[in-house]
Amino acid sequence: MTMPKVEDSKIGTVIAWLFLLGLFVLCWYWGFEIATGALTDPDTCWLIAVGRWIADHSALPAQDPFSWTLADHTRPYVPYQWLATLIFYGLFRALGAGSLLFLVSCIVLISFFALPSCLSRRSGQALLPQLILSILAISAGSFHFPMRPELFSYLFIALLFIAIFEIVFFTGFRNIAKSFALVFSASLIFFALWANLHSGFVLGLLLDFLVWAFCVLAVILAPGYFSAESVQKKEILASLTALNLGACLGTLLTPFNFKLYSYLPGLFFSPTNRYNQELLPLAPREYLSFDYLPFTVLEIMLVLSVLMVIIGTIVNRKQNQLDPQFRFGLPLFLALLSISLIAFIAGDLCRRMIPFAVLLSIPYFVALGKCGAIKGGWSAAKEVAVANMALIFLEKIDYAFGKLTARPLRFLLLMIFSLYFVCRGAEASAAFIPPAIPQKTFSFLTPFDGVAFLQRQRPAGNMLNDPQFGDVLIFAMNEKAQVFIDTRFDLYGPDICRDYIVMANCLNGYESLLDKYKIDWIFFPQHVAIVDKLTNNPDWKTIYKDQAGVILVRQHAR
Repeated sequence: MTMPKVEDSKIGTVIAWLFLLGLFVLCWYWGFEIATGALTDPDTCWLIAVGRWIADHSALPAQDPFSWTLADHTRPYVPYQWLATLIFYGLFRALGAGSLLFLVSCIVLISFFALPSCLSRRSGQALLPQLILSILAISAGSFHFPMRPELFSYLFIALLFIAIFEIVFFTGFRNIAKSFALVFSASLIFFALWANLHSGFVLGLLLDFLVWAFCVLAVILAPGYFSAESVQKKEILASLTALNLGACLGTLLTPFNFKLYSYLPGLFFSPTNRYNQELLPLAPREYLSFDYLPFTVLEIMLVLSVLMVIIGTIVNRKQNQLDPQFRFGLPLFLALLSISLIAFIAGDLCRRMIPFAVLLSIPYFVALGKCGAIKGGWSAAKEVAVANMALIFLEKIDYAFGKLTARPLRFLLLMIFSLYFVCRGAEASAAFIPPAIPQKTFSFLTPFDGVAFLQRQRPAGNMLNDPQFGDVLIFAMNEKAQVFIDTRFDLYGPDICRDYIVMANCLNGYESLLDKYKIDWIFFPQHVAIVDKLTNNPDWKTIYKDQAGVILVRQHAR
């Protein structure tokens, strides 16, 4: 029995519309899920508080204004995310906490779906495989899409990929000097903005350099591989050089100049990172867990794709299998493969890097479709009867879906309606769980009543507090918070973090540390060891207690 051709029957239209409806339902679900977790991270508190301080003072703080332990800290204070915090606070003040849900949901969809879909379409690739990649990518990163400055890095990475593809694949025969000036100016502005939003600009610098380096190596080692038109070759290299120069100079256009580069290594490789769960490596059992299974699938896909490239190279027995329009395709492909491998290894070692890893891999898979080396592996796969039937059927489904979105206006409407349904999902989430900062969760009971008590009658002296409680206090009390610690562990450094752990868990020497820091009162959840210890100590008195937290005050002078 011959399987009907999808493109030649009504089945094609039915399947295409089903995929389209499924996409809109999925976008609604993405909006709901992302918005539900967008404000659950207590970091949201200090992010908005920093933005509020900057707006109120029309300046950047020279030292941290919220913690008494950082008042005499020797390490320089660099609010490197200052522009992102200002944007978050501006939205929160103007439109309320609900606006932040829409911001997070829309940026995620644009970064992981809309812009990669535009990249695939521009590269002549099918939309359906891109949709599947986006589903996996968003699912892989969905465990970590809080309202944080890295949202802007997701967006800028997706935009940077489009710029690189335009330079490498679609460069025309323009004046080289004008091309250099245009790309340099755009890169300068682009990276200047990025460097003031989030430290993820470092990934952009790495990507720019890898693409440039592989293209230069290709010209040096295999000059005959490329097109004979030296003008276009020189223009591409000139544009990539301008991209790198503009990027490097743009990152210096911050209030911190070179100080930012001296500060970032301490941020990325801080000894305090081991105290942060989301900065720890994945355990072997976690790869098959619900949260990380999509990441595992993409990692397997990456490995299999490399094997297919190797098989394809052997089958074809040729080096140059690129479409003539993609003269620099292989160097870009190798650069994207390199950064994808680096990103996935980083994701294995630090789970916060997983959304970056999956986002960085999407353009690699797009370029993979344009790399002739994979054609041999694809042809070899089709030799298997079952695989051949499955691939033919998938090709026909892809044809039907692509036909429905082939025209530019239809594709634009697809993106617009996808954003619309994401916003409707975020709206449903806000109706189901009213947005608050921070959002209550099952794992974290926000001490709103305890904070309100402190706003009315704060005890005198130095406080020792839970880090997440410190976030909430900073948001509620601004400079009056004067916390011992909050979740900016890299800012406090290893000594304060270590002393905090000893005191909070009543480890050996905790009493001497309480005296060293002259702690007069504490604010913790009920389950912490120090609460049990001091509750039974006659020198300490409970002045406030509810389900979320406990406040104990020292009774006698130290």
